[in-house]
Amino acid sequence: GLVIERIGRRPLLIFGFSSMAVFFSLLTVFLNFQDSVSWVPYLSYICILAVIAGFCSGPGNIHQATCL
Repeated sequence: GLVIERIGRRPLLIFGFSSMAVFFSLLTVFLNFQDSVSWVPYLSYICILAVIAGFCSGPGNIHQATCL
């Protein structure tokens, strides 16, 4: 709640959705190349974790605060 009050809802939403879009795009690229290089699946895993972090820092956090 304090983060939302300090930063504001709009910047958190923009950051959250933008980071999710970037990491979903990277995930798409990494999934296409996962059979050719042995270490690319690890990057896919990192992208999934980053998408979850982007959601938790932006849209998920704001949704939780408005439901309380």
